[in-house]
Amino acid sequence: MKHMNQRQSVIRSWRTTALSAAILISLTAISSPVNSATDGKKIGDLEIYQAAKGGKVTIMMMLDTSGSMDGGQYTSACDLPLGITSQGVYTEESSTDPIYDRKFCKTGDYSSDKKYLYRKETRKNKTPLWYSCVAGGAPKPQFKYCETILSSPPLLTNDFDSDKGNGNNNFYYKRTGTGKAYYDRLTRLKDAIFTLMESDQLDDEKVAIGIGQYSTQSDAQNVYKGPDGRSGKILVPVALLDEAQREVIKREVAKLKGTGNTPTANAYAEAGAYMLGTNTPSTNSDSGFKNSVSTSKKDVNNYFSPLQSDSTCDGQGIYFLTDGEPNNGSNPLPLMKSALGTKGSLFSIPATGTLPSGSNQGMAEVGEFAKALRSATLNPLGENKKILTAVVGFGSYYEVDRAADAALAENKRVIRSLSYIDSKGIAKTSDFYNCSNITNTNAKNACNWGAKSHEKLPTTVGNFGEGGFYAASSTDDIIESITTFVNDLDQTLPSAPAGTITIPSDPYRASNQLPYAYLPMLAPDVGSSASIWKGNLKKYNLDQGTLFGSNGKLYKNVAGDLSSTTRDIWQALDFKNSKDIIANNDISAGGFYAQLKTPKSGLNSVRKLYVEDYENKDATPKKPILRELSVDASGKPVGFNSLQDTIYTELNKRRLLSFLGFKEAKYGNTKIDLISATDAKVSELTLIQPAEEIRVLGGVVHSSPTAISYNATLDENGRITATRDDYVLFGSMDGALHLADTKTGEEKIAVIPKVMLADQPEALVENSMRADNKTGSPYFGVDAPWLVTTDYKYDLKNKKVVGKNLFAYGGLRMGGETFYGIDISKVNDSPSVDPEMLFTITNDGLSSAAVGASANTGFERLGQIWSKPTAAKIRINKDDVNPTDVLIFGGGYDMAYEDDEYVATSLFPAKGNAIYMINAKSGELLWSVSGMIDNTKGVGMFHSIVGGITVLDRDNDGLTDNIYAADLGGQVFRIDLQNARTDKFSFAEVAKFSAKPPIRILDASAKVSEAKYAYRFYERPVVSFYRRESGPDNGKLFALVNVTSGNRSSPLSELRKENKDANRVYGIIDSDVTRGDLYTTTTRTVENLTEDNLVNLATTLGTEPNKEKKDTTKNLMITGSHQGWYYPLVRFDGKNDVKYNKSMGDSAVINSLLYTTVYNPTKQYGTTNSCSARIAGGSERQIYCLPYGICSEETSINGTGGFIPAGQGIQELALGAFNKDNTNLKVLIGTTTLAERIKADNRVDFNGGGDGSGSEYIFNERYTFQPKAWYERSQ
Repeated sequence: MKHMNQRQSVIRSWRTTALSAAILISLTAISSPVNSATDGKKIGDLEIYQAAKGGKVTIMMMLDTSGSMDGGQYTSACDLPLGITSQGVYTEESSTDPIYDRKFCKTGDYSSDKKYLYRKETRKNKTPLWYSCVAGGAPKPQFKYCETILSSPPLLTNDFDSDKGNGNNNFYYKRTGTGKAYYDRLTRLKDAIFTLMESDQLDDEKVAIGIGQYSTQSDAQNVYKGPDGRSGKILVPVALLDEAQREVIKREVAKLKGTGNTPTANAYAEAGAYMLGTNTPSTNSDSGFKNSVSTSKKDVNNYFSPLQSDSTCDGQGIYFLTDGEPNNGSNPLPLMKSALGTKGSLFSIPATGTLPSGSNQGMAEVGEFAKALRSATLNPLGENKKILTAVVGFGSYYEVDRAADAALAENKRVIRSLSYIDSKGIAKTSDFYNCSNITNTNAKNACNWGAKSHEKLPTTVGNFGEGGFYAASSTDDIIESITTFVNDLDQTLPSAPAGTITIPSDPYRASNQLPYAYLPMLAPDVGSSASIWKGNLKKYNLDQGTLFGSNGKLYKNVAGDLSSTTRDIWQALDFKNSKDIIANNDISAGGFYAQLKTPKSGLNSVRKLYVEDYENKDATPKKPILRELSVDASGKPVGFNSLQDTIYTELNKRRLLSFLGFKEAKYGNTKIDLISATDAKVSELTLIQPAEEIRVLGGVVHSSPTAISYNATLDENGRITATRDDYVLFGSMDGALHLADTKTGEEKIAVIPKVMLADQPEALVENSMRADNKTGSPYFGVDAPWLVTTDYKYDLKNKKVVGKNLFAYGGLRMGGETFYGIDISKVNDSPSVDPEMLFTITNDGLSSAAVGASANTGFERLGQIWSKPTAAKIRINKDDVNPTDVLIFGGGYDMAYEDDEYVATSLFPAKGNAIYMINAKSGELLWSVSGMIDNTKGVGMFHSIVGGITVLDRDNDGLTDNIYAADLGGQVFRIDLQNARTDKFSFAEVAKFSAKPPIRILDASAKVSEAKYAYRFYERPVVSFYRRESGPDNGKLFALVNVTSGNRSSPLSELRKENKDANRVYGIIDSDVTRGDLYTTTTRTVENLTEDNLVNLATTLGTEPNKEKKDTTKNLMITGSHQGWYYPLVRFDGKNDVKYNKSMGDSAVINSLLYTTVYNPTKQYGTTNSCSARIAGGSERQIYCLPYGICSEETSINGTGGFIPAGQGIQELALGAFNKDNTNLKVLIGTTTLAERIKADNRVDFNGGGDGSGSEYIFNERYTFQPKAWYERSQ
């Protein structure tokens, strides 16, 4: 072909790696699977966050194989730098299979001998590893010669070239002479395609690629016959990149020759016809249809279009690579009309507004055809199959001197760095080409043909192919721009941030509600292998039953969609995205995240970080401590040299520096990246102040924030005022436990347990990926809710109340099988005092800071702690002056329950099948129970106990007397505790504390043949008290124990396909616990109850019971013939016989009403975009009347208290203050105001009865008397 000799002022040599890396990384960016996050993974209820439906990305790559690509025909194909002269064109064989000729121009004192100096290992979604080879260079590109890992990438000068090695490795070499080999364009193109095809980073289930060439050089069997100079052809039909397709592509690419003309317009028409499944007329000599490979054709008249899917989530594009001036395309219009099939008659070329002709090459037609492929009216496949076109300018013809260009005024530059929002909704910056500043008409045409328009560029730029124009010169530019192009083909839309309302309890007054709520948030990233999903914690005011920010209401609708304009209480200014649009609902907008310190403002301006460590690793036993890590004003790490545990490797130490906001450091005289620098010692680093703010915060999911107060002032009457020193404690996916100031949202301290460094160290690094590359499986970090206990001292004289002994306790949920106690009493002192470890418990034993308390046994059954421990007091010995503070908690969760059909047995019990009672200060085990309880009856604790433990004080002495627990096997237990006491006040002496054997009060486990249907209780039993209304026990007190079943492990489960097996809400009448002879009797009436002992209220009442039916059903329980009731959970959203309902979260009893949350995985609010990530299912509040489960009022048509929609996803029960002026009024908190819920047109009737009437209740705890303590009187 004719090739332009005009060169730009600076020509940079082109290495093979640029194009190969560009294509490789761009395709990798869209190759992540987008199925449900749960496929083969154990992520619990995060499975409700689902990626978009899996769309395919289809790319036809049209490759320029003209003579100007071949160094044998034109030495200009070698792109020699200015002033360098070729001394001949030579050929060598590739080391690939199949082999191909690699042509190069020899310059200077050239030698064919290679000395390999470096090896680069490309890793999916991770920084590449670099290795140096043996001294003097290796003779061959083999691993054994190049094994020394480098701390940072080497500086590769222009005299380096590379050879492809095995796997994802490239070997970089220099020739032994002073000259150099400059490979021609076709060689570099082949090298790039082979690198792409041999990569293991492409998803063969998502990415489909085909290859075309221009001009045509072979027949329909791809047998070479010489160039026709007039047409383009399909060499390899598009197919998913399985192994067979990769081999076909390599075989055909290896055969390519650089010869002939550049019929750009004709080849573009051919590519379009193929994608659309039409043709270019064979009678036209410019058509390539006849010579296109036979397997690309449906029949003798048409191509077989690769765009067969009806999914709107698919993306498709033509990737057009050219190396210079188009020619031999003088009349492409007939080809293009034919390619557009039934729409061809509508296609015409306007006189203005299209691409100008540079040398009569049909570029006007090219521009309009690019528009047509994107047009809903001209593309015969319709709007959902619009085809973008990207144009790649390959070689020196398109190079831009970036330094000189950047020095120009902004409006004169060719390359502009501009912000945009990518297809994942992430604000990014990339290079855009201002084609209007390119003077050569042909180059300008190529640029505008592919260029993407942008609001900050002239309106004459782009608007044709819209896939992007990319100059193949800089490796980094190619990688970024091609990644952008292919990402744009992926129609997957991002998920919105999600959260569930959390209302903190007032530490000072149990009857008082704090007038604000927290919204823990996460941004699900289901389709990636991100180590964590990004998170935030935001604070909002409570008013009228919903959340308000500083400038308005938060929720837009009942589904729970967030207003983009509402600021949270900690947010001072609006957050704007890169399009300058207010986006206060963004995960990074305001909240706790925006307040995190970063070293951008100063090297020592970092978060106050503590990590778990040993005081002395050589001591026995090892004392657990917290060690502070920091950075001083000169950039030197502080505290890292004192770390004792072996888990603190140099890499993990650098990860902790990354968590503090650093990215780079000086290691000697070398600038290094903290993570990729594999051999850098932290003690020898000097941190570099970052130019950007780096904040690491993972999603806040199950670690519901806990309110803490260090002190408060009192008014004249001794009441708490608003002047308080309040904080909030919560954990996040990144692996840290955070303490934040509730006024400002600023982080006070962050504590990282050492297990995080063992199990999920990548999570400490911003935007990191999992080491195992699992998609949709983020690490969980510190994910459990924590308990904080405090002793308050009231100083009425000085009008102050001060907290002491502030201890924090909790586990990690799915972050690990560990339980902790931390002393945070003096963190808020002035000056601040470091927090201290109290103890750490694993199933290997107790590691305690208390002398003599550590032990290696006692906690063998410990699983993942999901719930807050329960604080209690007991008296161990009768002469103890003060009771002992204890913590009581279930053994936790076994990951085996992630299997929907898992069943624990006595021979193979689940982890967590225990109840523990420990000393709250030392962690010492005081009592526990697990395993077989009653051999004769087959009663035992074999299932995990995940929910909290409910405790009762029967005689109001401040000591715990009874505890209730429920497990994942359908069992509810009561355990009666007997505290030590003297013989005073006519009581019998009890010398030492003891616990009676557990009593199973409910057995809702299934038959052995149906064991998988056993009901799982994930939450604590809720206990309230009532008196018999009549009958033989009239007036006697009894306990009502409510438990609800569900499947928190798998909310989307469809195991219970028949509603006879539907989940339940139970009400068990426990008349034994109130007996005066509880500790002496051997006879019990409430033991091993099954559903046969309970009333099925759904079937007994029917759909519309009258008053007589309700009273008759009640009497079954009042008379004692039945000992409780249950409802199958088959009602949802006003409908009966709904499948797959599951109870989620804690329940509450107020004013003889039970409030619980029910989730349904099929509930959908509004319409959803199938290409959008989404939150599956929705929740509602259901209300039941106590104690007998029956609402007697006539307004209750079906006998229940109705339901209230709670929003999308899992929305746990939230009860909070009406507003700041009515903190003693407790109301249901949700996505709508009370007034909105009460409106008649917002009410939904059950089919056959009941409505959402419960929404209008306002509860005042002052009038709610459900005693959990009562006096025992001697008879």
